Amino acid sequence: MSRRYFNLNNEIVANSLDSLDALDDQKPVIVGGLAIQLNAVERKKLLRNTPDVDILVPENLEYKSFLTNIYPKVSSFLKDIDYRVQPKEGRGNNAVRVMHNQNREDEEVFFMHWTVFSPQVYENMKDYVARQLKYAKIIRYSPLRRPVKVACLEEIIPLKVQRSITFSTGGNEAIVGPVYSSLVESAKNEDWGFLASMPLLQWQCVIERLQENLIDESQINPHILGTYKLSKDIYDICLAAKVIADDPNGFDNHRYRENMRRIVDRKR
Repeated sequence: MSRRYFNLNNEIVANSLDSLDALDDQKPVIVGGLAIQLNAVERKKLLRNTPDVDILVPENLEYKSFLTNIYPKVSSFLKDIDYRVQPKEGRGNNAVRVMHNQNREDEEVFFMHWTVFSPQVYENMKDYVARQLKYAKIIRYSPLRRPVKVACLEEIIPLKVQRSITFSTGGNEAIVGPVYSSLVESAKNEDWGFLASMPLLQWQCVIERLQENLIDESQINPHILGTYKLSKDIYDICLAAKVIADDPNGFDNHRYRENMRRIVDRKR
């Protein structure tokens, strides 16, 4: 069975990130869960597995432009180091499917997702997209790897909080529960010390068991999928909290609050 979940400690992820260097001045920014991992890279044992990396570019990228300007450079880099790659057009992203060890029991499959917004969503989000790009920072997460441009925690956490809040409606109340709800409230209230105290190593095991149940796409249970999405988002918030608690002066509270107003409060 193919392996589909990895973290920064795995070659397929590191090589996928290295391929972004081939884009030269297009300056893609890593966002989402892997952005939090890159901000927390020194905590190697706490980097949870993920099936993909989310990538943001300044413009809302159409598939034709993706195939012309991005895919050829990324795919050429990866093919040169013995990966197989395929482009894929999706509803919310354009993707590069990265594959290694084809037709073997240890085949690896990882996705690089370039975010695509609908016109209406992009109009509502373009100022926030601009903020993620503006405040992104360069991180060299390994001496052997190329530096990457990464969104900051001040921009990423509000999106995680907002997405977690959506699970409290639409019949997902049982999935959220009082524990998850209290953690989301702690992020809204900037209680980083409490969030940083969460036992993430044990939590990792829970997430990995959920991922095992999601390998077979034909058998995916909506309840398990919802639980997994919520678990990983709140896990990421708690991991980010450890970074903030260790260096509170390195976190811009004013910018975080402004982003929370833009993303979370506006959705109410």
